[in-house]
Amino acid sequence: MKKKLAFVIIIAVFTVICCAALQGCVRENVYSVTAEGSEFYDVALSSDKAAPGEKVTFTVTPAANAEITSVTMNHRTLIAVDGVYSFEMPDKAAIILIEYKLTDSGSAILPAS
Repeated sequence: MKKKLAFVIIIAVFTVICCAALQGCVRENVYSVTAEGSEFYDVALSSDKAAPGEKVTFTVTPAANAEITSVTMNHRTLIAVDGVYSFEMPDKAAIILIEYKLTDSGSAILPAS
């Protein structure tokens, strides 16, 4: 009886240790967050990777001769609140697109095509 009880305890401890070890190996999906840069604006991302459901924030600072006209993430329009854009990370990569127009202030040199 003592041998049987000792065997059950050993198996239980082994199972707990294995489960704990596996918890460290199981990772939640993490996807990339990308925003193409430009000489007409700067983007500051809170993170370049996030798990689904996480809040991602970023700012867009236009150059002196540019104005931001549209910001989207995976074709969904985003609106800044107090200068900060945010979204909940989807269950896939997030691609941020920024559209701008040049203003009359300053002289602009357009990038070569």
